Amino acid sequence: MNEFGQQWNVSDCVTDLCWSPDSGKVVVADAAGMITVFDVKTGMMLWSVVAHVSGVSQVAWRSDDGMITSAGQDGVVKLWDSATGEALGFFRVGEMWVDHIAWSPNGRYLAAAAGKILVVWNQQGEEILRCDQHTSTITAIAWKYNSQEIATACYKGVRLFRIGTDKPYRTLHCLGSLITLAWSPDGDFICAGSQDRMLQFWRLSAKQGGHAEMKGYPEKVSKIDWNSNSRYLASAGGNTAVVWTNKGKGPAGTAPKVLKGHLQRITQLMYQHKGHCLASGAQDGDILIWQLNKGMEPVDKWHMNSEITRLAWSPDDRVLIAGNKEGQLQYFSVANAA
Repeated sequence: MNEFGQQWNVSDCVTDLCWSPDSGKVVVADAAGMITVFDVKTGMMLWSVVAHVSGVSQVAWRSDDGMITSAGQDGVVKLWDSATGEALGFFRVGEMWVDHIAWSPNGRYLAAAAGKILVVWNQQGEEILRCDQHTSTITAIAWKYNSQEIATACYKGVRLFRIGTDKPYRTLHCLGSLITLAWSPDGDFICAGSQDRMLQFWRLSAKQGGHAEMKGYPEKVSKIDWNSNSRYLASAGGNTAVVWTNKGKGPAGTAPKVLKGHLQRITQLMYQHKGHCLASGAQDGDILIWQLNKGMEPVDKWHMNSEITRLAWSPDDRVLIAGNKEGQLQYFSVANAA
């Protein structure tokens, strides 16, 4: 079912990676502060620059293929020409490490979070939203599909913002510290994993009873991801992947599918953009591919020699790239996976 493709190396632990919109290139960030762009077909390194001296936390590729964004410990978001690696400018968020950056789905807005600060800029580089009133460090951000709303997670809740307004229009309250966040593709559900070994779940359209807690995870819920039609939510807290079926009033009161196959803690979890495959990577370097429409056993298994730090499906869903703690990247061509 699969083929091994290109293998690359960068100078340090892979901290992030993402694909170009045309599936032809991939940008890789590492802990040494470099960002590097590779041509997937030829395997050639197209360019590499020192982006942030203290390390790169995230990279993001704008949907029109023209710009790459990076964030780091220096409190700055930098803009790069995706073809040449030329620096195009920068935005200063604050004095703290910029932990999260994300382009809106339509590519018109760029969001960044550093400490308690959320900032959004438009395509002209104008700051159109800034909020520094969070109760704790922002641990995750997520855009709604319409690109007009963005959510933040922190201690005791999720805050929802509309573009152009500095104050949240809604707060979803809960106990505990949230560390992951995912807005469903249909826009109706928000889920967040917590340090308290549970999954928080909100149905936004519900007038009452829209909040549920899924407990029983052996460790903090560090990874969550929705499939493309918002029916399945995959989550991981430990060495098993737990998949909730979202139908009717939501997953509350239902039994999830528990995917067993990893021997060590799951560190990465990602659905395809359109297909049925779920990829999971673990602390021991194992990578498993699951297709729930074909059963509860993994349909493929690969291995790298250290902890999987990033997974990314290509936009056309045909290729999975994995990065690990040793700065190695592996390309896996997955046939018949869509």
